[in-house]
Amino acid sequence: MNEYERRLKELEDAKKNYVQEPASELDLLKEEVAQLREMVEFLSFSKVTNEKYAFWDWCVQNNIFGDTRTRLGIVKSVLVDRLTGKEPLFVKKNIPGVSMDILYSKNPPTYQEAKQLLMEALDTRNEETVEELFRALHRQGIFQDLTALYPHQL
Repeated sequence: MNEYERRLKELEDAKKNYVQEPASELDLLKEEVAQLREMVEFLSFSKVTNEKYAFWDWCVQNNIFGDTRTRLGIVKSVLVDRLTGKEPLFVKKNIPGVSMDILYSKNPPTYQEAKQLLMEALDTRNEETVEELFRALHRQGIFQDLTALYPHQL
């Protein structure tokens, strides 16, 4: 065995001992998706928030996507409709985990009702998450009727 062959064998042996190759292309894709998620998470924490997009930044930092973002959007819209006295754009739709009696009440919502409904839409018990949501909406200048309910200075 010449020097080249010996070195090639050493590298192959080292690869077997230290590099675990994915069992399939699916495993490789799963690994890549996990890495991308981690990169996006790190990016969201390491960058400075552009106030113009404070709500979207809040969504990224709190992983609010897909069904959760849809539930949140419906609840926000219904709450604003109740605050402004408009007929809801949405037909009374059952939203999993959200108290329908409170959501579709005829009276304008209180801050406590809004907070409860938003927490239900987000499937969280963390009140600070909803307070951060109010601040982000206010900073971005959207859903101002809703953010006016917030009892603290924004």
